[in-house]
Amino acid sequence: MVERDFSDLQNATAERNRSIQEIQADIRQTEFVHTNLNLQSSQGTASYTDPLSVSGEIETADGSILEKETIQFTVEGQTITIDTDSEGEIQFDYRPAMENVSTDSLAITYVPATESAYLGSETEVNVSLEQTRTELSIQDSPEELAYGDEGTIRVKSIFFNSVLVNPLFSRISFTF
Repeated sequence: MVERDFSDLQNATAERNRSIQEIQADIRQTEFVHTNLNLQSSQGTASYTDPLSVSGEIETADGSILEKETIQFTVEGQTITIDTDSEGEIQFDYRPAMENVSTDSLAITYVPATESAYLGSETEVNVSLEQTRTELSIQDSPEELAYGDEGTIRVKSIFFNSVLVNPLFSRISFTF
């Protein structure tokens, strides 16, 4: 087996990456408009049945507001699309679904459209998440299953903290 020394290629690749990153930073600085995301919530807590109400504004670095624009955010992996009003104000509700209850803040990121001249920005909103009790009302379920068997459960309704959230029939398939 022949051993080869690729350290020169690795160093050249690392240098090229640094050069590209510097060029990208220069382009971001000169060609795009920086934004500031100013969001807050008056709520101290949120849960699946009591979503977090978030309000605020997004403005450019020079203080200009983004009015009457469609804006997209990500909050802990969920995408939220809303329109700013004539004063640049935004308001949306965020329903935490998969976050750990030990979470004490949520990262909210402005994601500009690909053709936008704006750069994205991020902020955090402090919140205490509360666990929601889930209940399933089962309509049909298999009498017996053995290891490796496939089964289907028909769910009649789903309740979170005694609030009906899915009155339609659902099927949950699984392998035992």
